[in-house]
Amino acid sequence: MDRNSILDLLALIRTQSVTLAAQTRNASQSAYSRRLQALEYKLKVMLVDRSKRPSGPTFHLRSLQLELETTLVSLNQLEDAFANEPTQLIRIAALHSISANILPRALKALGDVMAAHDIRLRSANLEICFQMLMTEEVAAMICYETETKRLDPPKDLVQRTSIGFDSFIPVCAAYWLPELKEMIASNRSIPLVCYPPEIFMGDLMRSSLLPQLPYKVSMKLVSGLTQSILAGIRCGLGCGWLPGITTSDDLENGTLVRIDHLGFPSSSLEITMLRLKTKEFENLKPTVEAICREISNILPARSEGILGLGA
Repeated sequence: MDRNSILDLLALIRTQSVTLAAQTRNASQSAYSRRLQALEYKLKVMLVDRSKRPSGPTFHLRSLQLELETTLVSLNQLEDAFANEPTQLIRIAALHSISANILPRALKALGDVMAAHDIRLRSANLEICFQMLMTEEVAAMICYETETKRLDPPKDLVQRTSIGFDSFIPVCAAYWLPELKEMIASNRSIPLVCYPPEIFMGDLMRSSLLPQLPYKVSMKLVSGLTQSILAGIRCGLGCGWLPGITTSDDLENGTLVRIDHLGFPSSSLEITMLRLKTKEFENLKPTVEAICREISNILPARSEGILGLGA
């Protein structure tokens, strides 16, 4: 079974619908259905439950989700192994909000240091990043933490490095600010553009920030992608919280404004790098140190810098 077939089956399992799965795979429903029928013929097993509407995966196919995902990861690793790459490969996992902004900027700034390495960046939520680290799919992971929300990895296996500090700040579009003030004055519900609760930023907002907010709110747009949150706030769908480094350009040019003065709380964020204490990491240590330092340089001036990778 090839990669595309596995992706077709995983799309069906995850969406629970042939129609939605076809959209996910960027295919017409008829073409996608023909591919599934060909797989059923080849494997001699029913993959689609056509007894209900909408048609979805059979119980047998759903039970194979873990095996399919594991096989897909193995195929990715095999492709990397066969790739003709003269440079040393470094695999890093990072939260979506970090991989969408800070990390690419840091890698770009490294210049000669990166000439000897290629990066494979895995972007995911906190739990998946940590899982990839502990299963040695990546050499290191970079994430946000707060004083009350920290991973607790085994200290004999994992080295923690503090890279620097950012802030989770409330913002809205500058032109939308008068409308926000009017909503507050008339005690109307405030529309939020925010992260979902299952990822770090969404959990932080709901557990630490919303309880301090003296207004009624509605979740107007929920997305796990930082760029979607930023775009939604820019176009006036609502206000929301974003990492400060993500909003710095928009705040500087006046597209966005901070709304702390209206009673919206903020939170300090610590950017942390975790890596396994393995011999294999030692060869990568200088490069990872350089990445950490460059991220620290990008962060606001109040960043305390990195504490060192340790032994």
